[in-house]
Amino acid sequence: MKKINLWLLLSLFVAAIAMTACSSSDDASGGGGGGDIPVPVPTSITISGVVTSAGSPVSGVKVTAGAASVVTGFNGIFTLEQVSGSVVKFEKDGFATITRAFSAENNYFDVSMTSVRTETRSATSAQTVDVGYSGMKVDLPASYTDVNGNAYNGTNVTIKSAYLDPDDSDFADAMPGNLAAIRTDQSEAELISYGMITCELTGDNGEKLQPGAPAKLTFPVPTNAKKIDGQLPATMPLWSFNEATGLWEEEGIAELNDAGTEYVGYVTHFSWHNLDYPSSRATLNVKVVDANGAPISNIVVNYDDQRKVYTNAQGIATCTVPSNTPMVISIPSESYCDYAAEIDQYGYKVVDKNKIVKQEGVSLNAGATQTITLTMPASSVISGKITNESGAPISTAVWIAYGKTTTSSVVSNKNGEYSIYAPYGYTGTAKIVVFCGDGYQETKEVTLTGADQTVDVVVNGSSTSEAGYVYVKGEGMNRKFDLGVPETGIFEDAVSVYEGQMTINIWSQAPSTPGVGHMDFYITIPEYDESKTSFMGTLMLRWAVWTTYSEDWYHVSSSKLNVKEEVPTYIPIEVVKNSDIYTIKIDNVDGFYGVETHEETESTEIPVKITTTFSAK
Repeated sequence: MKKINLWLLLSLFVAAIAMTACSSSDDASGGGGGGDIPVPVPTSITISGVVTSAGSPVSGVKVTAGAASVVTGFNGIFTLEQVSGSVVKFEKDGFATITRAFSAENNYFDVSMTSVRTETRSATSAQTVDVGYSGMKVDLPASYTDVNGNAYNGTNVTIKSAYLDPDDSDFADAMPGNLAAIRTDQSEAELISYGMITCELTGDNGEKLQPGAPAKLTFPVPTNAKKIDGQLPATMPLWSFNEATGLWEEEGIAELNDAGTEYVGYVTHFSWHNLDYPSSRATLNVKVVDANGAPISNIVVNYDDQRKVYTNAQGIATCTVPSNTPMVISIPSESYCDYAAEIDQYGYKVVDKNKIVKQEGVSLNAGATQTITLTMPASSVISGKITNESGAPISTAVWIAYGKTTTSSVVSNKNGEYSIYAPYGYTGTAKIVVFCGDGYQETKEVTLTGADQTVDVVVNGSSTSEAGYVYVKGEGMNRKFDLGVPETGIFEDAVSVYEGQMTINIWSQAPSTPGVGHMDFYITIPEYDESKTSFMGTLMLRWAVWTTYSEDWYHVSSSKLNVKEEVPTYIPIEVVKNSDIYTIKIDNVDGFYGVETHEETESTEIPVKITTTFSAK
């Protein structure tokens, strides 16, 4: 099973999802930064992984390898069996396309999709495009050509662009390919990235275009840019990405400005472009063991934030790295039992960066192979099997919800088997959360004691009878939202009756879903008569998920779940009163479901049926 670096997500996530063209042997390898020169796979293999964006799983991503393709579900998970070739491609409208090399040893991928910025400009005048708020600029000429080299005579050009900052924590998951490259003399190189950009040009009729004259790229110097021999290089090669091979190819040069703040270079065509310092290659093995000396498998090793690799069954991660380059090798807290996290006074986890296990200043000579060992605290393991009601195994996302937070998720294998490290130092009530591709979530309570446990979970996707949950069903949609019912089983001070109108208003924490989320739930019954049990009322819901970056709260995504809003839509609501406690039941009413991201874009709304039962007073 592979770890989903999660989405912390959303929690929605909760979770889940690493990496790399750097490869680790046995069943632990990932698609992220850094790795071996890919070679075609002569025999069929299985490749799998998880696709996220801003920490949340992404559905509707087309994943293609050779003649095989599949579309991700709500949990972002994909599996392609019996594929051959050497590259796998990830595509979805609104996001930059990512291509990765795969092999028998490098067959698992955590992919972080990057939203593209889209704008339409005049095709007959020179244009300067600011790529988001990154400081990255593209200066386009006043002419364009089509794929055959013919002059484009249209009026406008549409520009889709995105920039990847090597300082970003998800850089290794977001980049295309890995950091393996071919120089102009055909020699192999290992790259140190100073930034990547994708720029796609299309004409009035959607035809693909290229600049008719060299385009100028201005790369901002990253905050944590690597110094070579103590300083920034005066010049830096530019590299373009070859989607057919999954390799970076040397193409051009960029020069550092006098202020030392930007590199400027020119390109004659657009694909992904990378500003990188090339180095010879070395091999670094990282062995990860616990305090008892036992190997720790299937966790991420972070190689200087540009390469990430999973440990294999022997606890070893193997990665090709640039030589003569001091690196920091570390184990992310979320990758292994939240070992560096503490629960704050509000019940949320906060990572103490001083507790991160790491080794600094690791540097290898060209061609050398070295092994280092990192020792982690010992943790208990929760494992088991995920099946449906018929006993068939399910490959899906699994995580542990505890307090008001969650672990990262893992993916159960094709036999439904999962294994996840329990949160370090935490004992007490928790939940095993299963998030399926159709959007359905199942939970099972467990008491964490610090000892290993076996917890099997049966996913009952047809049930709509459990109180305290909102069930949502539609085409391709089968979600179960946890209302986060209080320990008493009743929402306090949620019901009010005034001048014949009843309102029920809930703002609930829902710790059993990934991340920090809540459900806004608002019912209005304009003609309430306590002698009756059934009424017509309006319903508004909103499921919101948040995560935190650095010290600030930041809105990552929310799922909208609602009845139609254009005009008040009255739906049948059953209300049964027992003293001052009301039991509310809504059965199979029409609504819609959609998703918003931090870019404020919204997915297509899905028609659904909504069912829920809960008690309030």
